[in-house]
Amino acid sequence: MTTVEYAWVERDPASVPGGMPAARLALLVQDESESCMLWTFAADGSHAGDTFHLSRAAAEEQAAHDFGDRLGEWNRVSWSPRGARDEARKLLAATRNRTRSRRISQAEAYRLAENEEQLLRFERTYGRSPRSRTELQDAYDRGKLTPMVFDGDVRLKPSAEAHRRVRDKFIVEGET
Repeated sequence: MTTVEYAWVERDPASVPGGMPAARLALLVQDESESCMLWTFAADGSHAGDTFHLSRAAAEEQAAHDFGDRLGEWNRVSWSPRGARDEARKLLAATRNRTRSRRISQAEAYRLAENEEQLLRFERTYGRSPRSRTELQDAYDRGKLTPMVFDGDVRLKPSAEAHRRVRDKFIVEGET
């Protein structure tokens, strides 16, 4: 089965100008033969590198080696393998076009990160985005999104990817 996944790459403050542009998004496409292509794209959507791998594990090892803890979680998407690179560029363009003008508190940022985590878990479970807020809530209510208990309250613990999505959309008070 062919699978397509992407992972965000955090900006590297120590990146040096020149050569290939710094990667901002990694794209992994695995075909039926188990071989994988790993593409990386800069923030402006330009090509930032690509490598062929005989297995998914080898591609993930290469990405982990290249980006270390700056590599976010892999997110499975329903993009066609042929159109995956174009979709990745569209995703980067949508991120660039967002404005981060609204300031929010850290408490609000955490609440929004819980909502983002719910979306991420839905996308991983079903391989697509929810069609409506009701569909998302139904999946959560049926226990398909693995809630956790915190201080007697059932909630989703936000991942680093969920927090990153919130930071990309808003300016969080107390953060630079």
